[in-house]
Amino acid sequence: LSVVRLIDIFVARSIVELLNSVIIVLISGLLIILYASDYHIRNMSGVVFSVLLSYILGISTGFIFGVGGLMVPIVSIVGFVVIPVYWVTSGILFIPDAIPAEFRSALYFFPLSHIVDFCRMEFYTNYMTDFADLTYVYMIVALNILLALITLRFMRNNISL
Repeated sequence: LSVVRLIDIFVARSIVELLNSVIIVLISGLLIILYASDYHIRNMSGVVFSVLLSYILGISTGFIFGVGGLMVPIVSIVGFVVIPVYWVTSGILFIPDAIPAEFRSALYFFPLSHIVDFCRMEFYTNYMTDFADLTYVYMIVALNILLALITLRFMRNNISL
């Protein structure tokens, strides 16, 4: 019988998110070097902050699905389905201000879309938006961690930790 500890979930999710982030940054950087001429980033610290914030969001979301998957294995599968939905709705493929208001209001509930839009604003000198709401992202990250910790506390007797 293998025992999964809380720290195991946290470390595993951190490693996965770190590798994912590194791959994305490397591919994006390579594309910018290859295709951009006379290019500069408006606010590098804002871009780095948005990458770190997406990393923390990924860890906290993975923490929820990791803890939930220990209790009910189907939750892990749901997590694998939610991740692509996060990516499609993140705003990488479209600009939130350019889509109809009904879709934009639905998109508001996906925290990654706020991070991507904030990053875009920090990246490009002439891009401005009112869509990015980092307070909402902070709340989601805090709620993810709080929910996972509460679930662990109340379900400690039912799972092997």
